[in-house]
Amino acid sequence: MVSDRIHQWDMRNNVMAGCFLLILVVIKMSVLHLPFYWDEAWSYAKAVHEMNTHAITLLPSQVNQQVFRGHPLFFYFITSLFARCFSFTPMAMHVCMLLISVFCCTVFYWLIKQLYNSSVAVIALAFLISQEVFIAQSSFLLPEVMIAFLSFFSVMFSIKKSWGLYLFSSCLLVLTKESGIVAILAVCLHAFVFIFVEREFNLTAFKRLILLSLPLWFFGLFILLQKMKWGWFLFPDHTGLMDFSTDMIKAKLIAFKDFILFEQNRKWYSILVACSIPFLWLLNRRAFKELVRDRRTYLYLIFVILYAIFSSVNFYSARYLLSFLPFMALFSAIVFSQVMISPFRAMIFSMLVAIYFIGHFYLQQTIDFGDTSKNYASVVASQKLVFDEFIVAHPEAKFGAEFLMGENLQHPEMGYMKKGTLVNASSIEEADYIIATCNEPMEDRVRFWSKHSMITLVYSNQVGPAWCKVYQRRR
Repeated sequence: MVSDRIHQWDMRNNVMAGCFLLILVVIKMSVLHLPFYWDEAWSYAKAVHEMNTHAITLLPSQVNQQVFRGHPLFFYFITSLFARCFSFTPMAMHVCMLLISVFCCTVFYWLIKQLYNSSVAVIALAFLISQEVFIAQSSFLLPEVMIAFLSFFSVMFSIKKSWGLYLFSSCLLVLTKESGIVAILAVCLHAFVFIFVEREFNLTAFKRLILLSLPLWFFGLFILLQKMKWGWFLFPDHTGLMDFSTDMIKAKLIAFKDFILFEQNRKWYSILVACSIPFLWLLNRRAFKELVRDRRTYLYLIFVILYAIFSSVNFYSARYLLSFLPFMALFSAIVFSQVMISPFRAMIFSMLVAIYFIGHFYLQQTIDFGDTSKNYASVVASQKLVFDEFIVAHPEAKFGAEFLMGENLQHPEMGYMKKGTLVNASSIEEADYIIATCNEPMEDRVRFWSKHSMITLVYSNQVGPAWCKVYQRRR
């Protein structure tokens, strides 16, 4: 009888999880056709397009490092294969990334269900897929979603002792981006610590530690090949951005805390988690003690600490913090499911979580134009209008802009220009028309030029909070 009831709730939670994934797909369908934006345009789309038109490879010696920037090549490899099969267009590549995101969400739900139960899994999934940063990034031609999930999978497969799947996911992880080594280091450190705690000084423990560290050797082989071919282990431009100053590290750690716990409407959810922990101690001390003593909890904590340390000395971008969210989703779901006890309450709570965050996603207005915000769609639509309504009407004119729009002007594969159309792009100083955008407003220069009657506004548009303006230079 009990097993039948558990099976029934598992089926209901499975259906609920499927509904959440369907909601994600529906939300994204209206923006899949949009051109590439920000880093996916000037960096990743450019690299995927090059690999698609040349050799699809995993070997760093066979690619132009000024385009691929020293990154491991699995992300480019898998997306280039998709492009080779279905064509390289913004629509095709965004569909590719959304399919990867949905597949990873499905594995995410299945893994948590296997290691905990379907109530924990459905709450975790509801939280994760309703985050604005995840909704935005889920179709971007960027590796951050893959990194977040592969990090999570590597940790969870190590817990399950599914060694084949652990090696598979963790090797893909370190071949996707350098930050992938953090999850492997966390797994190895966790195993090493518990060898001493449990005094397990034997050959079996040593072999397990070697097995867990194998992906690090795989990554070491990759950077060794780079050293042999290019003379450096890690891309010099990236290592040059590393900052070990105490003030900068402290500022980044505060930024991490603010983004993960408070921004994009996570403040009240974080407060609810914090309040639920002491409430669990009062309500069910046995469950509280089990949570505190659970070795898995310490592994999640080790990953979070190591990833924060790694990120604090590297270049900061909010989308890099996506790797924290699967672990936040899991831990909060464990706490809430223990507090609620009832599978019915857990399922209702998962619905409320999704409604709360998705409701804010649509209703709350912000002026964030980054690639972790829903407003990216408005920015891209606004910039596309400039091409369609103004630039094509002036085929002989020279156009200049800041870096991001300048890249869009020079590369038709970014999706802003119609196929076969070329734009006469030049520097801002030599351009007949200067394009200012909401994410590159050039405020000081535009103010100076306007004050001295050097430019005239000849075109502008606004899509939601996003805008784009074209100024004509007076000769």
